[in-house]
Amino acid sequence: MAQPNFYSACYAIIENEKKEVLFQRRANTGFLDGCFQIPAGHMDGGETMKQCMARELKEELDIHA
Repeated sequence: MAQPNFYSACYAIIENEKKEVLFQRRANTGFLDGCFQIPAGHMDGGETMKQCMARELKEELDIHA
């Protein structure tokens, strides 16, 4: 029997002082383009959750955390 694959992902809920939450609109991915989502991404091997979130925020939103 094949072993299942498990993937870890991180999600960022970014809220400002007015309690507004940051969403991004998917584009040019071929999957759910045009839909809104919170910043997220799969963890690369060996990285921590904090490293994953910092990388995803930089890649997707050009936010340096």
